[in-house]
Amino acid sequence: MTKQENNLFYTEVPDGTTLYSRFRKTIHKDVDRRYIHSHYEIDKDIPKRYSKHYHTDNLTTLEVGRKLKRKLLRQFPIQEGDTVVEVGAYQGFGSLKLSKLVGEHGSVISIEADPLNFELLQKNLEVNKIKNVIPLNLGVYSKPGFMKLYSRGKSQGQKNTGNTLNPKCFEPEKHITVQVETIDNILVYNCIKKVDYIILEINLGEYDAIVGMESTIMKNETMRIVSAGWYEDDGVLACKRIEDHLKPRGFKVYTGIKNRVYAIKGMI
Repeated sequence: MTKQENNLFYTEVPDGTTLYSRFRKTIHKDVDRRYIHSHYEIDKDIPKRYSKHYHTDNLTTLEVGRKLKRKLLRQFPIQEGDTVVEVGAYQGFGSLKLSKLVGEHGSVISIEADPLNFELLQKNLEVNKIKNVIPLNLGVYSKPGFMKLYSRGKSQGQKNTGNTLNPKCFEPEKHITVQVETIDNILVYNCIKKVDYIILEINLGEYDAIVGMESTIMKNETMRIVSAGWYEDDGVLACKRIEDHLKPRGFKVYTGIKNRVYAIKGMI
């Protein structure tokens, strides 16, 4: 049941977690896809109602041999104690799921560029008394600075709102200027030396984010990366650019049925 508090909508899920959103029409769909049946639980069977959605792309649908799939299903999922960097945290539903997956001995760095989404991310963490998530209001790019964050909304007939640093991703309606940082710098500034897992879903910004984590890649002998790879830039799929960048750096890279990228270093 959705309730309203000022200009926000919220619902409580069976485990007692309360989730706030700015959007009444999508809150239950987002709760379902980002928390209850989270796209971060990449080793779980996917509900049939997601048949046309990118959430159908996970390890259970990866087109590899049985022996390799068993290894990936054992090694790739987020584990207790992991340090996870989540780039594109949106309103924080996935951040709350990550908090539970890594447990009290793990940590999550949840990064969201849009200020309004970031406010909801903070509220959802505070309301649920989450202590192992570090929220950061930043964009992520290949170099630090300030950039335009473009957005679209329903006034153009779009089904969903969205934000991107790359206007090639969709036809933008408006923009704001945001601070951007590299993953390398973010980890240094927050005194994080070891990273186990990096998640990237930032609307055609994934490759640029990976370029900005060269030091992180070199310092960590083992690491897993999951990235959106279905966007095209000048006719080239992001999954192809990401694969070509990561393979020479010691990663084994697998592409899902809808072009999500699964890259793993030092484990298979």
